[in-house]
Amino acid sequence: MTTPWDPKEWRIGDRPRPKGIRKHADQSCHFNAWKVAVDKNLRYVEGVAISSVRMPIHHAWCVDADDQVVEVTWSELGSLYYGTEAPIKEVSARIAENGYAELIFPYTRVMEGFIKVPPDYEEQQERFMEQLRDLQLRDLPSKYKTKLEIAENLLRNLFSESKRVPIEGVVRAGRDAGVSYRTLQRARVKLGIRSVPNGPYGAFWETS
Repeated sequence: MTTPWDPKEWRIGDRPRPKGIRKHADQSCHFNAWKVAVDKNLRYVEGVAISSVRMPIHHAWCVDADDQVVEVTWSELGSLYYGTEAPIKEVSARIAENGYAELIFPYTRVMEGFIKVPPDYEEQQERFMEQLRDLQLRDLPSKYKTKLEIAENLLRNLFSESKRVPIEGVVRAGRDAGVSYRTLQRARVKLGIRSVPNGPYGAFWETS
């Protein structure tokens, strides 16, 4: 059973993490946050963060006793952290059982075919995407002036957490960002992302 999705905005300090806590491996934010929370007696939070390229990403981080973000995966702090705290015992149990840490809304694992679709998946997903739109997609920064630039930054963020993304997920993200599939294709070619038409779980895009 997953932790209810009941998010709030978490406080950002003036640096990513305090002394004594190092940056951990890229593309492993959930495991990183769990490990540091256990080792340093912090709390585990999962949700959405807006990265340095100004797009929302499914992310996990730690918070301290003052509800301040401790960023253990990215080099720099994001501009917004919006998520739900999950009991560390539940996260530890999920890792022991399945080998991954996503607990609150493991939608990427559903899309990749690794777990069964929960009964309320569609409702959770729609709520999740509505909140993403409210947070960022309606107010992209002015420096991203063209649809192609938006598509490029969207793809960079999608592939910052995984080297393989189902086309269904790419199309959905593009639709929510107001970007056509044709523009996403142009951005894919420009960024050197491969299209694999017949993968084990259907068609997907992949980086090396």
